[in-house]
Amino acid sequence: MLGFLGYTLEAGIIFAVLAAIYRYLYSGISYHKWERGFLLASVVLSYALPLMKVRFYTSPAASRPQDSIVDIVSRYPVDVVTLSHERTFASGFDRFMDSQIFDNIVAVVFAIYIAGVAVKMVSYIGGIRKILSLRRGSPAILPGGIRMYKTEQDTVAFSFFRNIFLGSRSRQLSPAELDVVVAHETNHIRGLHSLDTLVFGLYSVLQWINPMVGVARRASREVCENIADACASGSENATEYSKLILRLGMQNRSGQHQPAESSGALLRRIGQLLSHDGSKLRRLRFICTLPVMALMMAAYLILAGMANPISAGLEVPVHGKYSITAGFFENQRIMDSDGILYSASHRQMDMRADTAAVILSPANCMVSGISNSELAMECGRLTIIIGGISPERLHQGDTITKGQMIGRPWAGHQMFLKVLDCGTPVNPELVFDF
Repeated sequence: MLGFLGYTLEAGIIFAVLAAIYRYLYSGISYHKWERGFLLASVVLSYALPLMKVRFYTSPAASRPQDSIVDIVSRYPVDVVTLSHERTFASGFDRFMDSQIFDNIVAVVFAIYIAGVAVKMVSYIGGIRKILSLRRGSPAILPGGIRMYKTEQDTVAFSFFRNIFLGSRSRQLSPAELDVVVAHETNHIRGLHSLDTLVFGLYSVLQWINPMVGVARRASREVCENIADACASGSENATEYSKLILRLGMQNRSGQHQPAESSGALLRRIGQLLSHDGSKLRRLRFICTLPVMALMMAAYLILAGMANPISAGLEVPVHGKYSITAGFFENQRIMDSDGILYSASHRQMDMRADTAAVILSPANCMVSGISNSELAMECGRLTIIIGGISPERLHQGDTITKGQMIGRPWAGHQMFLKVLDCGTPVNPELVFDF
């Protein structure tokens, strides 16, 4: 739960930053298709960037073991588990993070988030069903297979994918004005603007607590309206078209029946329609800031990858069923009932393999040491030591290839996996693809 909430929060922060950049740098540049692409890309990047960490192979922070630390300390000698003699009193924050209260708070926050998503999802699906329910009667078929329905909705017109819905207010229009409105909605259909509505509607469900989603959603509606306006009106009748928009107070039409546009949005829409050249300064800012944004994203990926190193991708040497009984950790704190912390380290991974399993070389390596129960291999800068096995008939200095059988686990015994990077113990989870 905590990992999912962290991922959702990280995605929301990324989107908020991108939405703020759009709001203050890119909106109103009169390149409406660029604006639309930026807004849609922000939705995708907000959830994709947290998963696109640059791979780094570094020494890890503490990893949670499967066995309790007390069991590991009692099971192994001092050379395997290092127990420091330093004792420190846990800070209030550390004790809180390790307490059941913190787990309960996380569970409550997760429940609130899921409840909000459920409520928003019901509303989202209900809105789509309401629109689809308006497809009654025999529609008029327009060029391109577009269907036009007449409804009693208190609006002029709106569209949803390949359907145009004319409301009761459309009856007040002259035939020429109605043709302009239909052309406007047809441009929405050709531009697939209903897809924007679905995307931002679903995103507002997942990020219902993020206030910047509403800002971006309204901006998306305005951009789609600007695109349809520019296509529906030529330069020779832009003024008359603007008067029509202003007179009717036309609604935002992004695929769902929305309240009438605010006066500010309506004025911005007319301003964009009449301003053919747009702001040159905004366009220049758009072009100049794109490389800066690319560098910022690259820096984010690098820093996030350094903070959260991931697997180097070698195959696990155990071929068959196995289980991890104790993970790698360094300077792990053991807290007693008095709030005193003991620092312990377990610089290997303990495993228990099925008797039918075999041990295969994870890479092209050279045997650097061998005994009745252990095998050490030099694989480039890495030294991989596997213990608790019966090695094959190998000798020191032998070259082994990736996938070559190098031993079998002892029946009923526990084996271990240790990795050294230039002599420094590292977490096997960073090296092998478990």
